[in-house]
Amino acid sequence: MSGIVAHGLQKFTSFKPNFSVTFMSVVTTKRFTIVQYHRLAKLGFFREDKRVELIRGEII
Repeated sequence: MSGIVAHGLQKFTSFKPNFSVTFMSVVTTKRFTIVQYHRLAKLGFFREDKRVELIRGEII
């Protein structure tokens, strides 16, 4: 058997699990208020040479 020894444990490179794993992720969009948007602009989060808009709470 070929393997790699790391920290005293042997990890076999020929190991293949007989099950599958499915990962699901949930994406949540952050909505900004006009006050938050203006604060971010004041703090310099947006480049002056790029057009940025607040549409329905999303910065685009």
